[in-house]
Amino acid sequence: MGFHAPQELARILGETIDFARQGQLAADRARSYYRDETRLRIALMSHETSDALVFFGATGDLAYKKIFPALQALAKRGHLDIPVIGVAKAGWTLDQLKRSGRATASERHGRS
Repeated sequence: MGFHAPQELARILGETIDFARQGQLAADRARSYYRDETRLRIALMSHETSDALVFFGATGDLAYKKIFPALQALAKRGHLDIPVIGVAKAGWTLDQLKRSGRATASERHGRS
């Protein structure tokens, strides 16, 4: 699937650059208002919401070593209030993925 015309690509690229610039300007305004970096980060994040978190490689080594523990920590702190969608090409069922994730969490935290 590609673009039908170079003009369409140019239009989409221009819109993307415009949105990025608007984000930079908003961040600059916030930075001048908030002096404390932590407060700035919280303020910037509190106004933006996501519909879902999608990550690729859900059955891979990186997911089990880094992604799943991070998601678990976010959930424990009450900061994971969006659906999480893991994408993988391994062909696992949802039950297989859940069992593997639970086993990994048990190993990391010494639970059975």
